[in-house]
Amino acid sequence: MNLASFGFPGEAALRPSERKVAEILIADPAWFSRATLSEIAARAEVSEPTVIRFTRSLGCRGFQDFKYTLIQSLASPLVGVHSLIDESDPLPTVITKTLDASITALTSLRDSLNVETFGLVADAIATASDLVVLGFGASGIVGQDLAQKFPLLGLPINAPADAHQQFMAATLAGPTTAVMAISNTAATIEVLNSAREAKSRGATIIALSGREGPLTEIADLVLLAGGEEDTNEYTPTSSRLAHLAVVDALSVVVALRRGRAANKDLRRMKRRLNVMRTSGQPVSEDATLT
Repeated sequence: MNLASFGFPGEAALRPSERKVAEILIADPAWFSRATLSEIAARAEVSEPTVIRFTRSLGCRGFQDFKYTLIQSLASPLVGVHSLIDESDPLPTVITKTLDASITALTSLRDSLNVETFGLVADAIATASDLVVLGFGASGIVGQDLAQKFPLLGLPINAPADAHQQFMAATLAGPTTAVMAISNTAATIEVLNSAREAKSRGATIIALSGREGPLTEIADLVLLAGGEEDTNEYTPTSSRLAHLAVVDALSVVVALRRGRAANKDLRRMKRRLNVMRTSGQPVSEDATLT
């Protein structure tokens, strides 16, 4: 087994210290995929910056980007890139490749999501006075899903679709505001402008992205999910699914973080919605719904 087995270039260009890291990876890729930066450096007997240089020597943007790529290669041999779909592919093949991409994205997300960072994000949202959501295109769809869920937790949320309105929301942010900035490329200009504005106001910036980039550099907390995807010829789908799954998990964890009082209100609201849906009539106050 060598680095090419994981889809990375060979070892010829590596420095001697970086080869030590490569040897650890080749010897136990499963452990490497779960280990922290400090754990890898300790086992290879090198510095943490050396590990980061090693990941960049392999064409990755940084340690987390490398870990995500590695986990994708270990999780499944399934094709996960839409550009591999050929115009001559029959319909069953196109469907299979598309669904395989979604399965791979969710499997990789499960295995690569940074649980510690996820917990910090959930805490930041749970304790915030309000939440502002930034995102366009496929990321905007994720933002709207987030906007649909979080009011149910009693958390005021502002998720405008218009770029100007997003910037206006950012200018009104404060030190107790949490801002979820969503961009699979981490480089959407409108999202960056609004995120920078909110950060200047003291808000906590949370980046949900598929890669490291300008957005992750200014964020206080970064959740990587979705990975590399061809966004030019095909509309991203697997990255969007990964981001939607992150939002689903966040809504559950934030509900738990906000405690019994919020959960009681949430349960009451859902019971009343159910009555309204099934009866077709306005819901009156009822002791059984409290």
